[in-house]
Amino acid sequence: MSNDRYKSIEHRVVANGSKDRVSVPIFMNPRADAILGPLPEVLENTTVKAISTVSSVLSKLCDSYISSNQYAPRDPNSEKIIDFVVNKRNGVKGLVDAGIQTVPELYILPVDERLEPNKILTTDSIPVIDVSNWDDPVVTESICEAAGKWGFFQIINHGVPLEVLDAVKEAAHRFFGLPSEERSKYWAGNSPTETVALKTSFVPQAETVLEWKDNLSFRCSPRDLESFPLWPPVCRDEVVKYMESAEPVIRKLLEVLLKGLKVEEIDEAREYTLMASPYRSIEHRVVANGSKDRVSVLIFVNPGADAIFGPLPEVLESGEQPLYKEVVYSDYFKYFFSKRHEGKKTMEFARI
Repeated sequence: MSNDRYKSIEHRVVANGSKDRVSVPIFMNPRADAILGPLPEVLENTTVKAISTVSSVLSKLCDSYISSNQYAPRDPNSEKIIDFVVNKRNGVKGLVDAGIQTVPELYILPVDERLEPNKILTTDSIPVIDVSNWDDPVVTESICEAAGKWGFFQIINHGVPLEVLDAVKEAAHRFFGLPSEERSKYWAGNSPTETVALKTSFVPQAETVLEWKDNLSFRCSPRDLESFPLWPPVCRDEVVKYMESAEPVIRKLLEVLLKGLKVEEIDEAREYTLMASPYRSIEHRVVANGSKDRVSVLIFVNPGADAIFGPLPEVLESGEQPLYKEVVYSDYFKYFFSKRHEGKKTMEFARI
């Protein structure tokens, strides 16, 4: 309206890691049918032409904003879907059970965010590493090289029985095969214990496009196992057996990765600092199967809430400058789940 005499700047607020911050903004908006454009008084007695002579009805401008805003629904049915999937605790499985025939617009990525077929490497594969002999130097070398080059690898002959792997996947299918009212008993915020939670997507309240997935998560520390009787009977035994079988493999992997960083003394605190090491952390995607269900059984190795992350001294011995500051795990965790999924951009939280 001032024809750029007054400036409109972009600004950001830095979060405070030690205390809450509250802002109370006031936006001065005209009526929906108000016309926007340079004021005549601004253009009087001047040879400067208006930068834009476009006069737009505010309601049209708002429609344009809503269509591009990252938190706005993409179609009129989005709110109904969110209510059914999230608020009524049905999840994606509830949509499928209801007989939905097409994927809702709310779950479809914009074209520029989709995986491009021409970027798929069909002539190469992630490393497959035989760990039947953990003491073999070749095993250590292969794992560390894969962690540095790929950030992703597969291990075989790891000692976790095949029947344990099959059993936990079958248990997952049994849980998601339960009636909706049975599954929803474990919905996050409604579960009989905070050590088990059923969720959908990532952070649906903050996402433009929801992820086509439901997930049932368990916290499995020794103290958490005290709530075992409150876990879903159809899968709790298989989950515990899987964790018991996988724990030795996890510890071996941590030992090998730390050894590759020339860490001699391995303790709990050092196990938790791998995120700040030269090993790569890659973004990856899973393509949904249109003809059958897909189950993944993931294990996230998390430290205590008060654990501190930072570059290992051994990594910086050569004079390399730290790229990340020390952060408290609980601070990073809260930040990570406070917004939509942004992949590795979240690491900027800890970057110097």
